[in-house]
Amino acid sequence: MRHTVPPSTPASVSICNQSLRNILPHIPTTGARPVRLLRCTHRKPTRASSVTRYNWDHFLATIMAPVWQFLTDTESATLQSAYPDFLHPVFGSTTVMHPDPRIWLRRKFGWGKATPDISTRHAQPSHHMALHLVWQWLTVSDRQTMAAVEPCWEKYALLRQRATARAVPHLRVPRLFPADDDSPISMTRANDMGAALLRFDVNYGDLLRWLGGEYTYQHQDRSLLCDVVETLRTASRPPDYPPVKLDEAIRIIHEGVPGKSNFVGKFEDVRAREQLDNRRLDECWDDVTDKFRKEEKMSYHIMFPRFLWKFIPGLFLAIISYIPPKVGRLGDEGRIVCDPSNPITTTDEGMINKQIPDSLHPDSDQFNPRVYYGTVLRRYLQLIYNMRLDNPDDEIFLAADDISAAFRWLHYHPDIAVAFASVLGPFLVVPVGLIFGARNSPGYYMILGELRSQIAALLDIGEATTDLSNTIVLSDEPTNETIATFQQSTADSKNTGVRSILGRDYRFGFSSFVDDQAVAATRGTILNAITRSVIAARIVFGEPTPARRALCINPRKWKMEISHKLLYLGLDWDSRRMELSWPADKQARLASLIDRLSDKPTGFRPDYITVTPVEKAEILGLICHGTLVSDLADFLSIRLQQSLTDAASKADAAFRSSPNANYARRQWWSKTRIAISKEALADLRILRPTLNTDKWSHVWRKPIGLLIPRVPTNTMKSDASMSGVGGWNIELLFMWCLNASDLLSCNIPMRAFHELAHHTTGDPLHINILEFIAIIINVILTLSALMANPQTKHNQHVISVLADNTSALSWMRHAARSRDPEIRTSLAGSQQCGGGPTFSLQNLDGVVGVRYHAGNAGASNMQHLPSGARLAFDNLLRDRRERERGDIRSKNDKTFDSRAKNFGEWAIDAGFTDESLTALAPGQEISVIAAYMFDVVSRGQSLLAKKKSQKFATQQDPTPLCTKSLVTYLNSAHSFLETFVQRRFSIQDPRGSGHHPLLADILDSRRKWQTTKEKREPYTHRMFDFLYQSVCAAATTDTTAHLDLEASVLDWTCLGVFTGSRANEYAQSTAKRGHFSKVPNSRDAGQWAGWPLGFVDLDFVFYTKCNVLLPHSMLHKAGESAYELHIRFRFDKSQNNFTIRKFRRSGHKFICPIRASISLILRAKILHKAPYAEPLGVFRYNNNGDYHYLKARDVIRVMRQAVIGAYPNPNHFLRLNITRIVAHSNRVTAAVALNNSGMSIEEIAFRLRWSPPSVHHYLRECSEKIGTLTSNAIKGAIML
Repeated sequence: MRHTVPPSTPASVSICNQSLRNILPHIPTTGARPVRLLRCTHRKPTRASSVTRYNWDHFLATIMAPVWQFLTDTESATLQSAYPDFLHPVFGSTTVMHPDPRIWLRRKFGWGKATPDISTRHAQPSHHMALHLVWQWLTVSDRQTMAAVEPCWEKYALLRQRATARAVPHLRVPRLFPADDDSPISMTRANDMGAALLRFDVNYGDLLRWLGGEYTYQHQDRSLLCDVVETLRTASRPPDYPPVKLDEAIRIIHEGVPGKSNFVGKFEDVRAREQLDNRRLDECWDDVTDKFRKEEKMSYHIMFPRFLWKFIPGLFLAIISYIPPKVGRLGDEGRIVCDPSNPITTTDEGMINKQIPDSLHPDSDQFNPRVYYGTVLRRYLQLIYNMRLDNPDDEIFLAADDISAAFRWLHYHPDIAVAFASVLGPFLVVPVGLIFGARNSPGYYMILGELRSQIAALLDIGEATTDLSNTIVLSDEPTNETIATFQQSTADSKNTGVRSILGRDYRFGFSSFVDDQAVAATRGTILNAITRSVIAARIVFGEPTPARRALCINPRKWKMEISHKLLYLGLDWDSRRMELSWPADKQARLASLIDRLSDKPTGFRPDYITVTPVEKAEILGLICHGTLVSDLADFLSIRLQQSLTDAASKADAAFRSSPNANYARRQWWSKTRIAISKEALADLRILRPTLNTDKWSHVWRKPIGLLIPRVPTNTMKSDASMSGVGGWNIELLFMWCLNASDLLSCNIPMRAFHELAHHTTGDPLHINILEFIAIIINVILTLSALMANPQTKHNQHVISVLADNTSALSWMRHAARSRDPEIRTSLAGSQQCGGGPTFSLQNLDGVVGVRYHAGNAGASNMQHLPSGARLAFDNLLRDRRERERGDIRSKNDKTFDSRAKNFGEWAIDAGFTDESLTALAPGQEISVIAAYMFDVVSRGQSLLAKKKSQKFATQQDPTPLCTKSLVTYLNSAHSFLETFVQRRFSIQDPRGSGHHPLLADILDSRRKWQTTKEKREPYTHRMFDFLYQSVCAAATTDTTAHLDLEASVLDWTCLGVFTGSRANEYAQSTAKRGHFSKVPNSRDAGQWAGWPLGFVDLDFVFYTKCNVLLPHSMLHKAGESAYELHIRFRFDKSQNNFTIRKFRRSGHKFICPIRASISLILRAKILHKAPYAEPLGVFRYNNNGDYHYLKARDVIRVMRQAVIGAYPNPNHFLRLNITRIVAHSNRVTAAVALNNSGMSIEEIAFRLRWSPPSVHHYLRECSEKIGTLTSNAIKGAIML
């Protein structure tokens, strides 16, 4: 008996024919509304002044254009003979009727408003556009002559006549088509679109703004989306889920995509692409035209006459290709790909994708948003795994849906859509929505895709249902016998249930991979989850249009029967068995391809078989997809992949100089035959018997528990040397060791250390092969112990393999390259074995590959300790490795590692080997380090010297290092050598303090003759005054100039002379542009973990003169009443964290802590996207309101410009020593000002949170006084 959903009752409302606003009345109306287009019509001007601009002949020619069709031949001939230079049915029209002047208002207001950040142009304009601009001043004979030279100009003349004579308001009327309409693309409508384009002077952006309706977002009310977004702002996002960019999603609805792009290309490249004419579409022409026919009728494209590509400024062309429907894929109708990536010639620069920045760009949200596809599989797996923990006996239903024509729902900005155009037969195709092939399409779609998943997870829909959810049929309830076979999950610290995955706010976990969204739920909640998904799709992508666009969810891909099984991301999911498997149809296809290889004739060599690169890539692509669940497939595909990569690289290098490189590459991929060696073919034949057979079905399955992060149930360690191998297991408490004689008795050669390409009898093994043997022995012992214990649960073990210099993956690759059949067969057999329990060997925490000798030395030192104590010690080491230390300390760690690596490279250059370096006698280490230090000092062996030498391709003079830097090189080399020789030694002088005499002599010589650093100079009053005047002057022309860099630096430097702040308290010194330094995310940081290190909004508290708290929300209105300021310094280099210093108004017009603080807080509130979670030091860098975090180099640049402006004489001391003006000059200014005001050293140290020696360091003779006004202002604002 199958269970279906009961029909809607009065309590459950169907929303199939009702507005979402009526169904969701509890969503508050915030007043935020999408931008609407201004009303605009297409009509002739009512004033006669437009006629007086032309003489009578032009006027006659204009009014005759719509009259020609009503005249007889005799009347036409008579008129042409009377006015031969102006009247002609084709070449006589002169003036095109222009739209209502209000159309230009849409460039500034409404959807898709014009902005300098969005543009596309040709480096040199087309001469065809020049014809359009001068047409009305040419005579009929001139036009006829030009049309004879360029045939497209006659088509232009006909289209211009159509634009003069034909009305086009019908283009704005929504079209209605019956469901079975199969009429071809209308050429009449394309011509009318072309005529309308001429009326806008070939400005496609203005045409689109005038069309409105379905060509923009204006045909639907998106106010509900704006209201729903406001309700989501306070919701918490699960920790492992990608961010939801709410503001960017609303911006897309208002303005289109991308947020920023300025494309520039050559008209000649566009011409070459047009002449190529999509040559690859011959075999699938009918499918492609049918696909475009359907999409054009849904207004996904606008069709124009093809010749207009020559006239549209900034137009680029993408090459069209077609992906046929996949066999067995539900509802697949094929896919059109518009390729703006591949060049067609060696000089082709018409690839738009080349001009779109990578998603790692600091402003990637504006150009090419980042996607998070890599975590979708893991998130969905982890959700199912934890649902089984919460519901051990309940059926877990798996469901997924698909957005129809997903990319088309996001519209391009009207001024840039022509950059993604293409040609198809007689048509020029300009996309309205995103194309499949653009580099930034997935990123922009996923902004709305992730928004949809969050709405579905959070929105309260009450008892509402949908038409689609009412068609769902749930599978039968499992019997008790079936429930007993459910595979259970095992809880650990990383998997404790669904709430630990989704957090407190999410009701369901939706995983979106491009247009596919999946969810898992129990029988009681699955229908509600599906309904949420459908409603969220309607909110984000819009309501269905009657007789036009259907629901955005693809009904052809809607699966009405929901059960514990699901085909998602090309894999079969099973929540009962808790595993993923490779589908049978893909296994059958791979088996067919492998069988086909056996039937192919051999090449000129009997030991090779030849195929085309496409055939080879097809096999490799299928196998690589199966590697998600099959380790054997991963192992056996390596040599096949390497051979294809090598052949493609050689071919690409050969074609690079070809004049028609792209054509040659396509011919190579489809026609050239390349060899598959018998070894690679043998790999495939090992794989072939495992396909679609019950005996080896486990090869193509993998438990979910082995695909998600889990805590290891067993940890084993091993190590090897030329003296033997050994290992141990922490939980099972066993140890073993095989010495050299044991290995020799097993016919394993152990004579010496050699590098061998492969193993032959009698030759000694590579040390790393011994490491791998140790791992295998450890695994065998661990599995035997686990299986021998009757209380051990099978299929629930995760073994952490900790070894030295060896990983399973690296030696799988070594075996794959080996020509010894015994090595390959034995390792392949070990991959296939698995009929019993299933285990996984995971390299956890990046330990494998690091020199970590706890496996032998640690075992002997701690073997007397209980297992719990040893486990606690391992946890301590792991915590020390993984603990976040902050940006600055992480940078210091990298510097330390790089200098240690520098010592290792020096040792190799000096002729040391692993054996000779390890064999150093005690006491010889100092000599080695001293020799290294001497080379660093005298021969330019430092990292900086090497970098300069590589940059200039010549040996530069050794870069002098200060003593402090030399000490860091010394300490790095000391740590490296101690780790390598596995014993501790001191670099200190055993007879007293200081370094060893050999080392001390090098350091003392450098300390004696090194050049001292330049002293820092303070900021002067004249510098502040010049900067203040510059900001005021900018504000007279731009009322928002206070958001810019100069104003931000003025505020922070003025505040800094009171606080004596370091640069990293208000600016970023180590973080990359677009990022900021954070408090390390550790337990010790507590609630401040992840917060900015610099000042945030909460660090500033204002009071009035009556000591009444003044909230920040009142600063823009009542800021003048602020009299006292309390600043909290959360984190400092000293131990005095969270100290508070008090300041009051100074009375100065701009050197005032109150004024500066209010200004910087208001600036941050205007620019910030995440208040309270970002540093206050920000500034605007373009007119769109985009902002950067202030960096120390920004402060230096602006203040040095202030020096140049304040002291125009180039011989002034500060001009000659301008490099002494740095971000730390603020501290000098503060110290000098307080000292001038009569404060003692101790008072200054307290005031500025320094130590007294630091005050002495900054107080010195300054060549330029900071100014009496500055000193008095600082003194007046200080509150002791």
